[in-house]
Formats: sequence, C-alpha cells, structure tokens
Amino acid sequence: LEGMAQVGGVTMLYPEENRGKIALFGGMENVKFKRPVVPGDVVVTKAELLRVRGVFGVLHADAYVGEDLVASADFKFALKNGEDL
Repeated sequence: LEGMAQVGGVTMLYPEENRGKIALFGGMENVKFKRPVVPGDVVVTKAELLRVRGVFGVLHADAYVGEDLVASADFKFALKNGEDL
C-alpha cells in the first residue's frame, strides 16, 4: 500500500498546475489484497485520477506482479503549497 500511495502522490503532482506543491495523504478506501507478494516479486503499480475538486483528489491504484492483480485501493489526497506548511 505504501508504494501505491507514493505513486498516487506523484500522479496528483503531475499536472503542470500542481508542480511545486506537496501531496498530503488523506486516507484510503476499498482496499483489497488478492494474493501475497513475496521477496523477489517485481511489483508494478498503475494509478488513475478519479476526481479532483479544488485541492482535494481521489485516485485508484492497482498493483500487479506480472499479469496478476495483487492489490487495489482508492486513495484520498490534498494538495498544499510547500511554503504554507
């Protein structure tokens, strides 16, 4: 889940208007583990923005080992200017 949240944060910061901001983790929902990941597995994470309203966003992330879906979750983020923290 940590890696999925990190990819999600980068996804939130990708649009030009969000460059220089900081993504703050707000929570997760619909978390599903499909199978264990073991040492040696290569995990690939794919994230998609579901919606953004103002400084708040929700995205969905899936984690794969090969072609197999191993985990999925929806993440909530808020964006903040770095100098405001």
